[in-house]
Amino acid sequence: MCGRAGCTYGRHSGGRQRREGNAPVKRPVVWVAAALAAGIWAAATGLVPGAAAPISLCFAALVVLFVRRHRSASQRVGLALSFFAAGALLWNGRHAGPPGDALSRYSAGHPDAAFVLEGRVRRPDLLLAGASYTRFVLDVDLVRVDGKSFPLRGSVFVRWTDPSGPVFSDERVRVAGTLDPALGRVNPGVESIEDYLRRRGVHTAIRLRGPEAVDRVAPGRRWSASHWVSRLRRIEADRLRRCVPETVLEFVLCVWLGDRTEMTSEEYARYVVSGTAHILSVSGVHAGIIYVSGRMLLGFVLRNRRLRAVVTMLFVFVFALVAGARVATLRAAIMIALYLMADLFEREPDAPTALSLSGILFLLHTPDILFDPGAQLSFASIGSILVFREAISVFLERLPRLLRDGLATTLAVQILPFPLAIHRFHILPLAAPLANLAVVPLLTVTLWLCLLTTACSLVVPPAAPLFGHALVPVVYSIRGVVAFVAHVRGSHLYLVSPTVLAMLCYWATVAFGYRALAALRPKPWAIGAALVLAATWICWRPFSPRPEVVFLDVGHGDAAFIRSPEGTTVLIDGGDSIEYIEAGRRVVAPFLWASHVSHLDYVVMTHPDRDHGGGLAYVIDHFTVGRVILNPLATDQRVEEEILARCAERRIPVQRMAKGDTIPIAGGTLEVLHPPSTWPPTSPNNDASLVLRLDWPGMDVLFTGDIEVEAETAVVSTDCRATVLKAPHHGSRTSSSQRFIDCVMPRHCVVSTGGYGGRQAVSDAVIDRYEHRGVAVWRTDRLGAISLRQRDGNLDIYGERQRRGYVYEPRL
Repeated sequence: MCGRAGCTYGRHSGGRQRREGNAPVKRPVVWVAAALAAGIWAAATGLVPGAAAPISLCFAALVVLFVRRHRSASQRVGLALSFFAAGALLWNGRHAGPPGDALSRYSAGHPDAAFVLEGRVRRPDLLLAGASYTRFVLDVDLVRVDGKSFPLRGSVFVRWTDPSGPVFSDERVRVAGTLDPALGRVNPGVESIEDYLRRRGVHTAIRLRGPEAVDRVAPGRRWSASHWVSRLRRIEADRLRRCVPETVLEFVLCVWLGDRTEMTSEEYARYVVSGTAHILSVSGVHAGIIYVSGRMLLGFVLRNRRLRAVVTMLFVFVFALVAGARVATLRAAIMIALYLMADLFEREPDAPTALSLSGILFLLHTPDILFDPGAQLSFASIGSILVFREAISVFLERLPRLLRDGLATTLAVQILPFPLAIHRFHILPLAAPLANLAVVPLLTVTLWLCLLTTACSLVVPPAAPLFGHALVPVVYSIRGVVAFVAHVRGSHLYLVSPTVLAMLCYWATVAFGYRALAALRPKPWAIGAALVLAATWICWRPFSPRPEVVFLDVGHGDAAFIRSPEGTTVLIDGGDSIEYIEAGRRVVAPFLWASHVSHLDYVVMTHPDRDHGGGLAYVIDHFTVGRVILNPLATDQRVEEEILARCAERRIPVQRMAKGDTIPIAGGTLEVLHPPSTWPPTSPNNDASLVLRLDWPGMDVLFTGDIEVEAETAVVSTDCRATVLKAPHHGSRTSSSQRFIDCVMPRHCVVSTGGYGGRQAVSDAVIDRYEHRGVAVWRTDRLGAISLRQRDGNLDIYGERQRRGYVYEPRL
């Protein structure tokens, strides 16, 4: 029954009822989990360092528990404080000592050494037929350098071009080459593959080329579960390739085995803007779908509560196994199993308690999981299903059961992950609820058809193509819904990342709203929900963003962001647009959104080389721009023509500036030092780069584009002194003449560079030239993004890898 006076949400919602005057359900496990997570966060941010502070807090908690043992409130405070201290101590203990592993620290000090590494394979990619690139992690236990063996251990990320064939987990292999402590691009607020790998204990990378680059020493051990799971995954891929039509195979491999190597960035972007990207990663959503649909089907044939719970657990764990036993799926399976344990003991399932127990287990095993975006989304998704599905189902009770359960699951799964998804993708998909109403049920059918196809291919091969071809209309329907929603005008908005306070306010809104539904007099709770929702919007951005200059890590290219003391925002260049880099999409835009920037007052393209202006097109498409600044020499280069066309389409003013002009910024000046309006148009393109000098109290920076010696000679004819110099032309030998350095008189030099086509643009002679004059050199390829801020009136400059405590090559 569901009247206003006494409505029970049902057994599967943990016995939550509309109450008035009754004491709330006590869940001490929830407090324990929250305190443990808070302690880990506090230690990670440096609020509770070392061992002394956590131990002191633990002692204080014991005192509270003993002295105030007869007061329940004091007991809860003491319990929470003790687990807060335990979380801090756990984090500090796991991260004590130097960063990285022994192998990464040794290789960082010997960047040119030729290593021979031997170890066992972990987490290999699913190498499909015809693929020319694969990746895997090598857990190294044998190291040779110049014929000498070293007792070094560590994990290496292997990128292998033109491989001879697939490798499997636990196989023993031997590789040779130089090691690189830089695993990817590292920029403030942007999650990258380097962050993902370092949280999993991988701290160095190696690039290999050719079929003979990997020497297979020994097969995987027979008792290794990871080896057989890896082989099973490969067998499944081969069978699916035979049974599933080529037109939908890419999607099937993505949602079933988690392989997205064949999906283009454009297609993936459609799923992101439509709010359906969660279906592409085998994680909590998939496990939740299997749980809900499997439990619903079993409800028709099994009446015994305990037996139904056991069979449901079996369904979920079998799915996790055949889907590749990925960590996210196994975590979700454990969460569901803990939730269903109540059925085994004939108790009412309690989603908050089950989620809290899961969180405690995961945090105790791997504290770093608290900061893993994928784990956060997976945990929030499965938690959302367990907490809200039954409650939503009650309000849809007039619908047929199959439709009711499907709609309830679709709506529930979107509630808790909402701010996390915006923080990661920076998109508010307004049409996502409607899109998911169609996509999630279709995904359910897809997953069961994949399971049947795989099972039949192993047991009854002739029947497998029947289910494989049945996937075609289902997958085409998903693609059609996604494409339609993605292209509807106004179906999505791009948003900056919410602050931590805004996310907490959002979840408080959900809690107040959920409580309002469970109360006889919901008005006070509804008012509370409205107030906290308003606080969410107010706190979405920081109240006073800090002034800063950031040289982004975009590989071989330039991109720099300026925020003046009074809030003027300027972007100078935008990196490269080549397909495997896409700096505008993958680095610049995510950095701006993470920095709470949705409007740029000025976008400056120093010159129309692709590695400077290629990424600006994406920025202009996705941000409001006040004005675009170009150098005085018009060209017919494709990059410039593309920028001008986009500006004309969006009615963005374009201004060409020359020496003597000034870009007005609040709280400082940005002066153009080069080129003059009379600069010959026949000169090299690099020498026509805009040279800008930024100046505000405590901060003066010279931006030089790609100028070479001829333009440097022109620049030094005027006052060009600056504390920080952006090295011309990525530190190459064509620039940074002795006279130029002497006239600028910098104390710091930032080199924006990265590997390019197997070459390194930076000249050792140029670096020596700076260091000989006592100039500190900061390289983005070694240190990640370089940030300049003011602290206590002094210039504070640091690399992003330094800030995150990552291993990096100290020789700059």
